[in-house]
Amino acid sequence: MFSFNYLHGIDVYLQLRTHGQRVNLGIDKFSTEKPEEENFAQKMRQVVCNDLLLTHFFDLIEGENLTSKYADWKNIGAQALISAEVRIKKENMVFKGKLIDLGTEEEIFSKVYEIKKEYSPRSEVGWSDLAHRFSDDIVFRFSGEEGIAQSKIIFVNDATGYKEVYLIDYDGENLQKLTEEKSLVLLPRWQPNRKGIIYTSYRNGNPDLYQLHFNEGKRKPFKVNFQGEPLLQYQGLNLGGSFSPDGKYLSVTLTKDGNPEIYLFDLEGNTVRRLTRAKSVDIAPSFSPNGKEIVFISDRLGNPQVYLMDWEGLNLRRVTESGYCDSPVWSPRGDLLAYVKRENENFQVYIFLIKDKQEKQLTFFGSNENPTFSPDGRWIVFVSNRNGKYELYRMFIDGSSQQRLVDLPGGCRTPSWSP
Repeated sequence: MFSFNYLHGIDVYLQLRTHGQRVNLGIDKFSTEKPEEENFAQKMRQVVCNDLLLTHFFDLIEGENLTSKYADWKNIGAQALISAEVRIKKENMVFKGKLIDLGTEEEIFSKVYEIKKEYSPRSEVGWSDLAHRFSDDIVFRFSGEEGIAQSKIIFVNDATGYKEVYLIDYDGENLQKLTEEKSLVLLPRWQPNRKGIIYTSYRNGNPDLYQLHFNEGKRKPFKVNFQGEPLLQYQGLNLGGSFSPDGKYLSVTLTKDGNPEIYLFDLEGNTVRRLTRAKSVDIAPSFSPNGKEIVFISDRLGNPQVYLMDWEGLNLRRVTESGYCDSPVWSPRGDLLAYVKRENENFQVYIFLIKDKQEKQLTFFGSNENPTFSPDGRWIVFVSNRNGKYELYRMFIDGSSQQRLVDLPGGCRTPSWSP
């Protein structure tokens, strides 16, 4: 029989995946008590369906005309059943999600999720977030891995005539504008704790590094010293690369000493060390998941290529051998690098399998740039001009399932997926 406890559920899931199968999940109609709850119930159910289908772990059986009897669901092939209740009360919305093992007819888990009634479809934590949280809990119960449904994506968009930073849910919903620089903004990047971002702004004429904390809702210089002077606002280029996984260090590209070089700063804005010392352009640093290595771009031997070095700046080695490369990022699993390579005038997204030392091209149409990995390392978001302007696209790490993530006015660049 197909039955679950937490660890057994993971074991069954792994067995099915090993044999190329997916878990068949029934998803019942979400119950309500009042007419005003029905619309939310339908939308939340659709969000859960979309979340679970995107994982490629499950096949969903909707069974709209079925009763809630477990035997009916088992007869059409469901191995587990999702059900939920939506209730709108005076001060909050309550969402109770449940997952049933149809082999034993016992609960795998049942959980209550709540938000205050001042919810909004455009708020960072709204009704859709309740559904995303439920989806992630289902994924975790089956796979033992954290889901990505609650993750967010930041990016630059120029619809207002300026380049500003925007935020969307991982599925392209709930667009929010984060900055009002009314200028040129570059390379927004997440802080590891997801409580804020950094970005470079030309608002004051020089490309300076700023930070935005979500709980404060306003930007400020990355750090100031004891005299109150802003740091990482040197004359010339100040570009944030990436934070170390533990959040203690930030790799940046600066031109304060001449040509672009990579430096390491702590979170107080103190220089830890200069990492590169070549008469070349060294840019776009990205930390490995274990914090021990940094991938970056250098043109020290001609065209820009992908290089690796230890986080101290030692043990330099070249990864790519051809083309014009840019925008390297490390997979959260540590097994892949993603970057873009220009050949025949267009950029294409590539991945490099570190263990096998093999390169694979993932995109082939238009120009495709700025790859960023999902938190579980299974998806890549990038920008593509294949339809005439740069838009956000999503694909699986083998290059399959390429599709536009969201339809927005203006052009989009430099996305960054939250940790």
